[in-house]
Amino acid sequence: MAVPTLPVPNTVIFIGSPRGESSLKRALPERKCSYDDVVKRPSARALPERSSTRPPPPPPLELGRAHAFLAAQNAFTSFLDVPCSLVTRTGSWIVVYNSGAPSAVEAQSSLGPGMSRNDYNQRNVSHVLETHQTLETELNGFHDLWVPIVANDRCDNLLVSGPFSRRPWSADDIRRSWRALTGENATTRSARFLDYARSVLRTQVLGDEELARFQDFLRVFAELVAGRGEEKKHAERFWQQARRDFSRLPSAQLRKGALLVDPVASWTWAEGLRPWDAEELGVEALPTHVLAVLPAHPSLAAEETVDLLARTERFQMECVRLARELPSTMAARLEDTGVLLLTHVSPRLSRTQRRLQLRERSEQVQRFVRRHFGSAAFIGIGEAAERVPDLHRSAREAVFAVELCVHREQPLCFYADEVEKRPEKGVQGEPAARLSGRLLELFGRAEPALLDVSRMDYVRAVLQESGGRASAMRVHFEHSLFALLALVEKRAQLEPKPLAELESKLSESLDTSLTTVELITMFRQWWDTLLRLESEPYAEARKLRLERARSFIADNCREPLTLAQVARHAGFSRPYFSRVFKQTFGKGFERYLTEERLALAERLLRTSALPVGRISSEAGFVSPAHFSAAFRRSRGVSPLAYRRANRRKAASTKQSNHS
Repeated sequence: MAVPTLPVPNTVIFIGSPRGESSLKRALPERKCSYDDVVKRPSARALPERSSTRPPPPPPLELGRAHAFLAAQNAFTSFLDVPCSLVTRTGSWIVVYNSGAPSAVEAQSSLGPGMSRNDYNQRNVSHVLETHQTLETELNGFHDLWVPIVANDRCDNLLVSGPFSRRPWSADDIRRSWRALTGENATTRSARFLDYARSVLRTQVLGDEELARFQDFLRVFAELVAGRGEEKKHAERFWQQARRDFSRLPSAQLRKGALLVDPVASWTWAEGLRPWDAEELGVEALPTHVLAVLPAHPSLAAEETVDLLARTERFQMECVRLARELPSTMAARLEDTGVLLLTHVSPRLSRTQRRLQLRERSEQVQRFVRRHFGSAAFIGIGEAAERVPDLHRSAREAVFAVELCVHREQPLCFYADEVEKRPEKGVQGEPAARLSGRLLELFGRAEPALLDVSRMDYVRAVLQESGGRASAMRVHFEHSLFALLALVEKRAQLEPKPLAELESKLSESLDTSLTTVELITMFRQWWDTLLRLESEPYAEARKLRLERARSFIADNCREPLTLAQVARHAGFSRPYFSRVFKQTFGKGFERYLTEERLALAERLLRTSALPVGRISSEAGFVSPAHFSAAFRRSRGVSPLAYRRANRRKAASTKQSNHS
């Protein structure tokens, strides 16, 4: 798991006279060459002879105005992170600010029809140029602000800023948006879908209060571009808004935290805390320690990646609020899995006192996560950093410690404790490949305690050699797990078909585990599975065949399945399969199949606009009447009543988020 770094934004500042276009038009003789010929088609015809009476050139940009532009740019770059462009009446778009990462609108444009976005832009530009009124619009779930630039009662240009969101996106919202844009079902196996989900979740969220402040900021910026007002007052207002209002945005706090653990950017604070830093960062002292925090979730490995991404985004935003409750603490993103808490502990305290204070703050974090998310948390704590440029080392140490927490399933780990441990003679400094060979020798033969120690040594070596990179960790685990599977095949004498299914599932688990936490969890679960398969081959083989049957039912529940068909697919006789299926899953085949179909119908009622009759056939029911009766018996309401209640709940949630 790599320590996050902040991408360098790509920024272009528009500096010039808003009436430059009019000046150019006046300079062109009539009926000889048009403005469009010069600007849009410069090579179409030769320029006319230079007029003897040229208008005076526009005045140079004054220092005060340049300072105001830089203040506005700082607000976009350091805090807002909302793209902004200047649009002219002729249709030219001049970039004022654009972040380095692709926006959700760019992702949508690459997926859906582009003409809807073009028509949307042209319609809103024309409306603002004609009415001279600020406009907020929405397309495909994302919002934009259109602000006119008025000079001498004339509007030839405007500012447009977006996309931004008015409320956080849920995993279901992202799936519905993807389906509407592409017509495809959302699947975590699609890299395009996961990229789209990440761009959606990283879009700036502005509530009513934040939006009002942002709209006021753009209005003053438009006055500056139009040459109205005093540049000095504009600059002071931009700096004040940036530090007082926009620096408190959760996303801005996470970006500032990322700068503090960046090996290069952190040198900005090498000389200590400056007066304006205390206001922007919201701390009284610069951090000295890093805590890596990961939420513990029992279904982490089984959870869909998009649900994990949405839950982690909410977790990171909530941890910004947690950081404000702790003394001199900030937050930074830890990939797509957790957060880094950068906290200050006085270096004047003794080592024992510092450790106790860090443990107390870890307990506060645990209580916060349990109260807001209903689960525990894994916490790793790095060593103290004497100054901010050394903080990235503490962050790496904290990440290493928290990954050990995940593997050991323990709540707290100090990196210092791992450094002070003395491994057995001959083990210290051994590469992960050699420890993997020793693990294969002991697998299934050594005592459980010795086997666990060897597994811990191997995972620790993988973490050290991979340096927190998920790609390097995946290579280590893939080699070890497939070697273990080959060993189990020989000892348990697996048949070709179960072996092929195990290999396919293992490959899928490796491909879908995108973060280091998912990889560690996946390795531990597959280790336990292969160990059980080696020690109890027949019981584990039966379990695998039952899992095959359950997957077959889930994938084909909309088809007219029979007990004999599923039993044959899983390799059981019909009577034996009926008995063992009920013993394993606690319900008979027919009831289980009906529950699967009802779950599918419930998702369609919640996420689609299909009529109930169509949903009945899509879910595999023989008739709408049969579907309605089964749904009412199971859920207590009719399908239509369930859909209406779900829509009212979604509307109420949306309204509460806006308020």
